[in-house]
Amino acid sequence: MMTSDGDKLMSETLANERQHRIRLTPLRFVLGLAIVVLLVANMIELPPRNPIQVYATICQVNLRCLHDAFSLYARTNDGTYPTPAQWCDLILPVVKEQDYEGAVMECPKGRKGPCDYAMNPYADPCGPPDVVLLFESIPGWNRFGGADLLVTDNHEDAGASVVLVGGEVISVTTEQVDQFRWTAESQGPSDSN
Repeated sequence: MMTSDGDKLMSETLANERQHRIRLTPLRFVLGLAIVVLLVANMIELPPRNPIQVYATICQVNLRCLHDAFSLYARTNDGTYPTPAQWCDLILPVVKEQDYEGAVMECPKGRKGPCDYAMNPYADPCGPPDVVLLFESIPGWNRFGGADLLVTDNHEDAGASVVLVGGEVISVTTEQVDQFRWTAESQGPSDSN
């Protein structure tokens, strides 16, 4: 039986295709290896570069969640914040209702206590947005007061975190504490020109 030229050409074409399919060039090897390395690198959790900054960020997120809880409380309570002497007691149900993850009443790097934040008793949801609402303080429950309670050593060089009535969360150093508004009448950074 004789093979035709067409059959011979077909056999050669198939053989060439098989060689191209299984042939691993150096370029293909390097590209494949790079893809594998990138996939493995994405799966490995690396430790944070600056754990102090990570803790400060968590603290700021906690303050933002608490601000949101204060805003919800004010909307359902005739536009007023909780009384300073009971703010933790009154805000905690709102926090739980919002299903915030973690312990938002605690600074991850703060001293151990039921709540690492204090409320400024002069904060008013209808007042200036740059008045301090909540700030880091020594642990306690329903703690309220002013700049004298603010602690800046929880996050070492990152300072302390405060949240303003308007919702802005700011890191402050000891030197900056007096620059913030603690009452509607006091001057803050935006009024000191």
